[in-house]
Amino acid sequence: MTNVQSARPYFRTPTFSPDGSTIAFVHAGDIWLVPRSGGNAERLTAHPAGHSSPRFSPDGNYIGFSSTRTGHGDIYVLPLHGGEVRRLTYHDSTDTLESWTPDSQFLFYSSEANQQGGSIYRIPLGGGTPIPWLSQPYERLNSLSISPDGTKLAFNVSRDRWWRRGPNPYGGSEIWVVDNVPKATSFTRIDKYAGMNRWPLWSIDGKGLYFVSDRDGMENIWYQPFDEEEAIKITAFNEGRVLWPNISKDGKSIAFERDFSIWQLDLASGESEPIPIQVRHDSKIVPTQIYTYTREFSELRLSPDGKKVAFVAHGEVFADFADKENDKDRYQALSYRVTNTPYRESDISWSPDSRRLLYISDRHGDEEVYMYDFLKYTEVRLTNSSGAKSSPTYSPDGKWIAYGRGDNEIRLINAETREDMPFIQANFSFSASYAWSPDSRWIVFIARDEHAFSNAFVQRIGETTPHQISFLSNLEASNPIWAPNGSFIIFTTGQYRSEAQIARIDLIPLIPIFQETKFEKLFELTPSERRSREQLSLEVPSHDDRKQLQHNSQQKPKGISRVEEQPPSEVPFPFDPNPQDPETEQMHEPDPVFTDRIEIMFEHIKRRLRFLTPTQMDADAMCISPDSRDLIFGAAVAGRYNLWTLPLDEMQRGTPIPRQLTSGFNRKWSAQFTADGKHIYFLDNGQITIYNFASGNQSILPVRAKVLVDFHQEKLQVFSEAWRLLRDHFYDPTFRGLDWQVAYEQFLPLVAGAQTYSELLNLLNMMVGELRASHLGATPTWVGSYNDGYTGILFDQVEQAKSGRLVVAEVLPDSPAALATHNGGISIGDEVVAINDIPITPSTNIHMLLRESVGRRVILEVVTPGLAPREVAVRPVSADQYDELRYNDWVYRNEEYVYKISNGRLGYIHIRHMDYPCYQKFLSDLDAETYRKEGVVLDVRFNGGGHTGTFILDVLARRSVLVGNFRDRPTTAADHLAGNRVLNKPTVLVINQSSYSNTEMFAEGYRRLNLGKVVGQPTGGAVVWTFRTRLLDGTWFSLPRIRVATPEGEELEGKGREVDVNIALPVGENTRTGKDRQLDAAVATLLAQIDGTST
Repeated sequence: MTNVQSARPYFRTPTFSPDGSTIAFVHAGDIWLVPRSGGNAERLTAHPAGHSSPRFSPDGNYIGFSSTRTGHGDIYVLPLHGGEVRRLTYHDSTDTLESWTPDSQFLFYSSEANQQGGSIYRIPLGGGTPIPWLSQPYERLNSLSISPDGTKLAFNVSRDRWWRRGPNPYGGSEIWVVDNVPKATSFTRIDKYAGMNRWPLWSIDGKGLYFVSDRDGMENIWYQPFDEEEAIKITAFNEGRVLWPNISKDGKSIAFERDFSIWQLDLASGESEPIPIQVRHDSKIVPTQIYTYTREFSELRLSPDGKKVAFVAHGEVFADFADKENDKDRYQALSYRVTNTPYRESDISWSPDSRRLLYISDRHGDEEVYMYDFLKYTEVRLTNSSGAKSSPTYSPDGKWIAYGRGDNEIRLINAETREDMPFIQANFSFSASYAWSPDSRWIVFIARDEHAFSNAFVQRIGETTPHQISFLSNLEASNPIWAPNGSFIIFTTGQYRSEAQIARIDLIPLIPIFQETKFEKLFELTPSERRSREQLSLEVPSHDDRKQLQHNSQQKPKGISRVEEQPPSEVPFPFDPNPQDPETEQMHEPDPVFTDRIEIMFEHIKRRLRFLTPTQMDADAMCISPDSRDLIFGAAVAGRYNLWTLPLDEMQRGTPIPRQLTSGFNRKWSAQFTADGKHIYFLDNGQITIYNFASGNQSILPVRAKVLVDFHQEKLQVFSEAWRLLRDHFYDPTFRGLDWQVAYEQFLPLVAGAQTYSELLNLLNMMVGELRASHLGATPTWVGSYNDGYTGILFDQVEQAKSGRLVVAEVLPDSPAALATHNGGISIGDEVVAINDIPITPSTNIHMLLRESVGRRVILEVVTPGLAPREVAVRPVSADQYDELRYNDWVYRNEEYVYKISNGRLGYIHIRHMDYPCYQKFLSDLDAETYRKEGVVLDVRFNGGGHTGTFILDVLARRSVLVGNFRDRPTTAADHLAGNRVLNKPTVLVINQSSYSNTEMFAEGYRRLNLGKVVGQPTGGAVVWTFRTRLLDGTWFSLPRIRVATPEGEELEGKGREVDVNIALPVGENTRTGKDRQLDAAVATLLAQIDGTST
């Protein structure tokens, strides 16, 4: 691993103590204290979990913070003068501490617990049920600051991640000010700049706000007086970032994060300087962990002889026995370790003789091809050139090793001489996806043609030009498989993005096979009968004949490749189970090499392609049986991904019927047949599983792979992987003006100094944030559960703030509380006084009482004014289910609003995502919302994108050209009688700053097709096709790869789609007045068009 001598610490999120003498900040997942003049910092927290967002109480008695001690992140308070840490919030969602009230009695935090965007909550210092204090449906409210007198709140509406560098005039953040009361209505927007306006801080006199903005092209601290139009620039940095500012209680200084250190600004002089901080590097976590894996394997390969398996566990290659059924006790030892590095090894593949293993390793930077020889105990590096290598594979005859280099080349290595030579030049989507022909003379591969469609090609050894054999207008294709009999090729093709199909190409026209021929074979002699007759016809051989027969028996059969056997003592574990065991079989002889020469008839080959699976199965081809008669594939049916089989025998009459092999919810992959075709080895949720193809029985292959993981080595590997992925695949070769090598050199010392996973994630995100692009980021893989329950009851905020009583203000439709109609049910005005016999007091947090309650019976004790208490049983729903309830409620309100203001003339449809389920819902809603309506309001606000925008445009653009009717029945569009959706009615489109990605492409198409007017505000300017991949430690990493532009050449990334009617939706207006200005404008625009009064 790279030896980084210049490792440096990362200090972040500073906050002043009330007396201004101390600064708290976050480093290594803990909160530290340091004098404001600098010096040695002291660690305040020392818990294995992460800590963030420290905030001193104004009276100096406490410090509050967020911590992952019990989940994603809850709010805790630590007494500074002695006492235990206390937990205040209890919820699966991430809670981020924002501020204290001036009297130190309440804390404000931001959270997405309401499943309708990010809201601001207030909770008492002594505990209790949090009150949703500020919210705006599907906006993210955060960075709250309280005025010195406690009467006003300033906060952000944020649409960009904090780590993304701007300027970004179509995203950014807004600053709003509102009264500090529950259900406030007096919202005022302070900033006028379209871009970053982040982290508002009150001046000591309450007459203005300090904040961070990039309005002059660089992040600086600005001040906005409330009585002036223009903001005043306070700092004058011309490079770097300014993050997480915090103002001292006396209003004289601002501490902030800059250059990964803590700085302070003297507001009187305007001078800024870094605070010199030293910390003791004593890690609170154990950096080295040993894991024993029995599952969670990423790759599996069965050796050709069927006796061994190779697999990958956490980036390391292991091997083991393929059959442990007969001697389980003997084979319970650890699996044989092939590699032992802190780097990533992958793409494993066996040699035809089952004695060598190929794989990829990035231990020298770029991925290179390696070979491990089990007989010699040696590893050999086979390549040494620039570019990422992938998928090394022996030819079936063992003479060649093919591998992919970069995204445009397949090369060959002579297995004997190790000579490396070019072979195929093509345009791959990511890396080479290919397969050898059984005769070792051809390679089939997937590449993009001149139309950017992903198709199958073949190229013969010695040729320089490939032959295209499929001609599909698809999105993606992958995993070509050459049938063992050499007569056809199978591959997976994505005709629709989320639903793949399996295609078959016959390389020569099929020769009919007749049932009569099969019947006649019943009368042929059996092999034993033929041998008997041949024996009877043999004459006694002469002396010369016997000598010739003896000579012939010693000759090597033609087409058979023999490997010299080694003494058992030279065979390493686990491939020498017991040399003294007479029952042990001899070393595997390679299977006979395929000797027939494969011929391909290219004329009319496009006519010989057919689809084997329907789109609904979303199928992925995995392997073909050795006799070429059965296909094994994975398919997602009814939300369950399992292995299926399909007969490939041409004797099959009609359409072959798939048969499901496995069951369960887990994903399966890496399926492969044994040489005799009797068993299938595959990974089931990362566990090696064996399926008996005849009986259907299934068993687990017990293997144990021990891996030592050193965080301080692995973090450098993860950083290198992320950087290289963007280096090789980021859609803009200029990196949007950034020197990507300089970025690597800037962040490498910081990553080397990272002490926790959260620090590593922040640094990865800050690095990609320098690209000033959307669709980027590193996110963790969450392995916990979301089991906190929701009842669907919304409480009266005013009453709760005044008395702590939980009085019902609203019951969401179709929620558990709405469905609990027995014993009087739950109504507005009722008070919930107990949950499961636990009385509710002002200090009771009902989230704590609803933990792990999803799907379980919960008894609410409810009191209606003037009546006796009663018990009502509810069954809380999960966060995902509650999210759907909140969304449906929001949509229903918008529907009713549009009906009302249009006098019932217009329908309303909201499209939540550009994905297939939402597309299907759109079709259903279209039927309902156009019924007896003159037009439709289409709303795509807060739609984050997807891929079905063109599908919806297709529906909207259709027009009926014919009519039809049953006898004596009304006439309707003929398209409807055929089951097609044709709108035939005018529409108007509503968009906003949170309409992203494919939604923006949809808006652009809507305008260019002249489908109607566009109302609202310009979209977010975040349009680039993105892929996700997993880094070594499991981190998900986003990879923007495909540029999107107009025919005139204007890139959509960084420039939102404009509107015909520009109108903002002020925060809080809907809550205060029940109005929605954007829907008002949309209805007025569409009615004017219908009535012929529009201009």
